[in-house]
Amino acid sequence: MCPIHKMIPSPSSFRIGESEVFSAKVLLIENHYEELGLNTPWTTSRLLPFCNALRCTPYEIGAMLRIPRGDMSQMLRKSKFSGPVGLHMSMIEDVHLSIKLGRPRRPILPVHLL
Repeated sequence: MCPIHKMIPSPSSFRIGESEVFSAKVLLIENHYEELGLNTPWTTSRLLPFCNALRCTPYEIGAMLRIPRGDMSQMLRKSKFSGPVGLHMSMIEDVHLSIKLGRPRRPILPVHLL
């Protein structure tokens, strides 16, 4: 077992509100997203130009992400998208930019940190 895994408590010892939930892996994953600049929240004013670039509607993005239309309407009205929805939108954005600019895709999901 590598040294970092010895420092991480077993999942059965996790308790909400205790310091164990801030494991080394959690901190590494949060740092990964910060380094990629993914902490910028998705808002309606960010989503609409992106949809124009993709030549689609916000509801088509929502359908791709399996977001019910009513939920998508509510998020658009509030101009607030949850972290998981924003993460998926960032993944779509990354694929679009990699195709458009001919650059390699970034490893957005930090599976390598698990």
